[in-house]
Amino acid sequence: VEDLDLDLWVSADHSEIIRLDEDEFEESGLAERDPKAASRAVQALDELELLAQRGQLTQSLHTTA
Repeated sequence: VEDLDLDLWVSADHSEIIRLDEDEFEESGLAERDPKAASRAVQALDELELLAQRGQLTQSLHTTA
């Protein structure tokens, strides 16, 4: 099974936020096969990154679990 997911890494102290696997996501061809799904995936990563920057990511994860 190939990992095509976009990832967001956040350090324990929230001082560092890194987007991972964007190159692999582009190479997957999803944008060509299903542009809407690819767009939604990138939008979701953007939203998660914004939550992380605001220090709200952990809080958001606990309320949706």
